[in-house]
Amino acid sequence: MLQTQYPKSLGKGIQKSTKVPPQKNSQAVQKPPTRLFMGRPMNIIPSTGLLPNASPEKIFQEHTLLYNTLLEHQCHVTYMNTPHLLCNRFVSIHHPEETGKPQSFGILYSCKNEIIEEEILLYIQHQYKGFIYYDMRFEDPWSYLEGCESIVIDRYTKTLYAHLSSRTYYWKLLQLQNALGYNLQLIGYSGKEELFPYTSYLMAIGETWAIVCTEVLGDYYKKAVVEHLQKTKKVIEINAFQLQHSCTGIVEIRNREGKKMTLMSSRAYDHFTEDQRAIFQNIVHIPLDAIEQAGANIRKCILEI
Repeated sequence: MLQTQYPKSLGKGIQKSTKVPPQKNSQAVQKPPTRLFMGRPMNIIPSTGLLPNASPEKIFQEHTLLYNTLLEHQCHVTYMNTPHLLCNRFVSIHHPEETGKPQSFGILYSCKNEIIEEEILLYIQHQYKGFIYYDMRFEDPWSYLEGCESIVIDRYTKTLYAHLSSRTYYWKLLQLQNALGYNLQLIGYSGKEELFPYTSYLMAIGETWAIVCTEVLGDYYKKAVVEHLQKTKKVIEINAFQLQHSCTGIVEIRNREGKKMTLMSSRAYDHFTEDQRAIFQNIVHIPLDAIEQAGANIRKCILEI
C-alpha cells in the first residue's frame, strides 16, 4: 500500500529523505500540456470542507460546469468519484523536468483537520513509474504547511512564495525548499491578527505574469517581492477590493494542443481592469459564485498532476 512509498523514518522529515542539495537553476522550465485531476462527487452532497451554510447543490453544479468547461477546451483532465472537492489542499506533484531530480514525487502537506484520501494518492502514484511521496504530516503535528494554500509555487523560475502564519511555518518551508531544490521568497507575515493566513489568497503566478495584492503587504516586503517578480514576470498589482473578489484565485494551464489558457471565475474577470485582462492569454471564465462565497476557487478544485 501507499505507506511503503513513504520515507523509512517519518520522524526525520523531508531533509533526511533526500540527499540531493538545492540546485539553483536560472533556466525557465518549458511545460508540456497540463495534466489535471479533479475529485468529483457521485451525488449532490459533496464533502467540501467549506463553510457550513454553503449550498451543496449549487456547489455541485458549479463544480460540474468547471469540469465540463475543461473538457470543452481540450484540457487533459481526469477525475475520481470522491466526496472531497478541494484535492490540492494536501498534495502537490513534481516531475523531473521541473526539479531536476531523477523521479517524480509528491509532497504530502500537514493540513489542520484534513483527511487525505488514500485512493487519490494511489491513483496519482500509479500514473508514474518510480513515483514516491515525501510526507510532512507526522513531525510536530502542531505546525502546518497547508499545501497550495500556504505556498504559491512558480514552477517556471523554481521559486516558492510564502506568507508566514500559524498555517505556514517557516521551518516547514525550509524542508520543502530542501526537497524541491527551489529558492524561497517570503512576502510577509500575518501577525497576531491572522488576517491573511494563506499565501494563495494574496498572489497568483503564471508563466509570464504574476498577481500580487501589494496594498496589504508591508513596505519592505512589498518592495522586495515586486522587484523579485519583475525580473521574470509582468507584475499585476491589485487592491484589497479586487482581492475580495477572487482575483488571485486563477490558474494558467496548457491544453492537449499546448495552447495556453488562463482560468478564472466570472466574478474575478469582472473585477480585473481591461489593461490587466490584456496581460493574460486566452481567458476562460466560469461563474462560480457559490464556490467562491463558500471560501474556495478554481485553484482549490483542480490538482496539477
